[in-house]
Amino acid sequence: MARPSKTIMIPGKSNETPTEPKVGPGYPPKATRFKPGQSGNPKGRPKKDRSFVKRIEAELDSEMQVEENGVTIKLSKREVLAKRMVNDSLKGDPRMLNALLKFLPAETTSAQDEVEVVSRDEVIAFLARHGKPRS
Repeated sequence: MARPSKTIMIPGKSNETPTEPKVGPGYPPKATRFKPGQSGNPKGRPKKDRSFVKRIEAELDSEMQVEENGVTIKLSKREVLAKRMVNDSLKGDPRMLNALLKFLPAETTSAQDEVEVVSRDEVIAFLARHGKPRS
């Protein structure tokens, strides 16, 4: 809704309303105002650039053709990289082996590794110290 034009009263002048609308702060010229339905930013806000990590991930997920055992197959670049790391480390490349080991999870101990073998004599001595179990 347009603002009503203000009447400026100057001493010594007639109290007629000005014929031209006021121009100044808060009152831009009519020719430069936005038309109804017209946006002040028609192209919109520019899209944010993708981060470097996202670009690398997108490239690793793209597919490529690889010849394996005489057959051409499609694999993602991520899969090709993994195969190459494993193959080079098996050939004895120490740098690839170190890089591959960084990606593998640390070895966890299983419950079978923690079982301690106890001789019959140790069991008898334990029962003698703590008493026989109730039957």
